[in-house]
Amino acid sequence: MSRKFRILFKLLLLIALFGLFCSPLNAIAEDVDVEFEVVEDVTAPTEDKDLDEIIEEFIDEKGWTDGKNVKKSGKEFFITTGSSIIGQKTSSKNFIGSRQIAFTKAMAIAKRKMVEFIAVEIETSMSLEMERPSEEREEARVADIRGDVMSIEAKKKAAGGLKSDLQKKGEEWGSEFVKNLASGADRLYREKLDKQLRAKGIDPNKPVEAQVLKKVFSESFQESTKAMAQQRISGIQAFTTFEHLPKGGDAEIGVIAIYSDKLHAMALAIHKGGVLIPPGTSRKPLKQQLPKDKTALLMSFGVQLKTDENGELNLVSFCQAGQKGKRDKRAAKRTAVLCAQKQIRSYAGESLHSTSLAESAESVEEFENGMSVVEDDSSLKDAIKTASKKMKISGIANLKQWQTKHPVSGHKVRGAVVYWSPGTAATASSMSRMGRDDIPAEFSKAAQEKKNAAATSSTKKKSQPKQQRALSGKGTSGSDDF
Repeated sequence: MSRKFRILFKLLLLIALFGLFCSPLNAIAEDVDVEFEVVEDVTAPTEDKDLDEIIEEFIDEKGWTDGKNVKKSGKEFFITTGSSIIGQKTSSKNFIGSRQIAFTKAMAIAKRKMVEFIAVEIETSMSLEMERPSEEREEARVADIRGDVMSIEAKKKAAGGLKSDLQKKGEEWGSEFVKNLASGADRLYREKLDKQLRAKGIDPNKPVEAQVLKKVFSESFQESTKAMAQQRISGIQAFTTFEHLPKGGDAEIGVIAIYSDKLHAMALAIHKGGVLIPPGTSRKPLKQQLPKDKTALLMSFGVQLKTDENGELNLVSFCQAGQKGKRDKRAAKRTAVLCAQKQIRSYAGESLHSTSLAESAESVEEFENGMSVVEDDSSLKDAIKTASKKMKISGIANLKQWQTKHPVSGHKVRGAVVYWSPGTAATASSMSRMGRDDIPAEFSKAAQEKKNAAATSSTKKKSQPKQQRALSGKGTSGSDDF
């Protein structure tokens, strides 16, 4: 028994030592660039948390911060986040399209944060005014208002009498038209008079006399802040995206966006070429890296950088569209593909312009009876605009097309995943000769004559013709790798 125990103990000790030996190797293997990580198995967020909290937890688990981050190699990368409410309700046939729009909004908000980090112009102004009016001036003002208000009140009473007279006539004549006309005309006239009262600062729904009071003090505050930012941006990827549909709350889409020098270099390679980008860590083929769970695929939006089995870098773009009817399949698929292609164009570079205007305004008035009136007139105007000029991009290829039903709304979704790499761009460039009339060198007449001459010289003696035999069958097929 003691011998068996010693053997078991030694076995456990060996396993422990093996684990300690391998752990540094695992750490080294996992120390890959952030841009090349693959976020898979994304599941629906829990409903008891806010989307911002879910995104924050994800960032914390990665050991990142919102803003500038530094890798172990010393290289920097930048993280921002964005979120947007899905405008349409889950019951709407446009819900799926609204989800895609919400992602675009969320990505624009994340990009704006990066642009403002680079540079933002801010201007601000503030004014604070206080007044204690003279009693004589206030008495004259109140008397003037009281005269106008009383005149308006008298008109309202007269209008009420006219309405009553017309309705009596309508009853005498047995005419519903006259009675309705009297009511309608009276309502329109009273609304006009009430508008005049409000212009004098009088609430027509309250006793007028109590509102015509002398003002003993007034104060007004105004502040305006304007922020403007503009920058050409490229190489910003949607590292991971979230969809949050809590019960009884607003549905939202969120995104964590990343920028780095390598991502920027990949963007330059799309339209400049000749950009030398070091290969990444070899992984599985791109198709095998896509989420197998359709719920995770459903929640994937935007452009991500992935490395294939050869270590080549690829931009993979996820997009989707709603199928609104049985015959809408083709349109939905095409919409999704166009959207995915558009996102690669945006990744290559776009100009972003942002303006925000926040105005805060508050006024305080105190009257002779001690009553105070405080009014707030604050507002915010915010705009984000992006623009991308026409660009010729070669080598965007289809990676996957998929369809499923949204687990909450039940609407059918058509998705498209396309990809681009320097390798696909080179292939597309070589294929561009199909539009020309020049004959490839290997198929030219000179090449064929040379080949025939070589074959003739190697044949010293012609063979005698053999008797023809019958045969029927099928030869081998060419490779699909064409």
